[in-house]
Amino acid sequence: MEKFIVGLADDEDIIHNMIDTFVATLNTDSIKVEHFYFTSEVEDFLYDNPNGIDMLLLDVCFEDSTSGIAALPVIREYAPELPIYLFTANDIPTNDILALSDKYNIEFVQKPVKAGEILTKIQLLKKYTDN
Repeated sequence: MEKFIVGLADDEDIIHNMIDTFVATLNTDSIKVEHFYFTSEVEDFLYDNPNGIDMLLLDVCFEDSTSGIAALPVIREYAPELPIYLFTANDIPTNDILALSDKYNIEFVQKPVKAGEILTKIQLLKKYTDN
C-alpha cells in the first residue's frame, strides 16, 4: 500500500509536533507527514515531485520566508490539483477568503488547529485517493 503524504509547511515546531501527534492517533503506517519550515522548501519539493504529496497544510505567516499566500501561485504552477488547506490565526476579510479560495482552490483552517478537523480532512482525502 502506498503511503498518503501530508505536506506540512509551517515555521513553528509546535505545529509540526501537534500534527505529528494528531496523525499518530490514527495508529496507521499508511500516512506520513512531510515537514517543511519555509515556503521555498515546498516550492522546491513540488518542482522536483509535483505528485510527491497528497495534501498540503500551509501556514499563512512565516517569520523568515515568503508567506503562504504569496507562495500559492508557484505551488499551483507545480501542483495544480493539490488539495491545500491554509492555516491562519489572523482574521482575514471574508471577501479575501472567497477570492483566494476561488482563485487557488484552497480551504482555510483557523488556528488554533483542532485535531478532529485536521484528521477528518486527512481521512476523507485518503479515502478518496485510495478509491
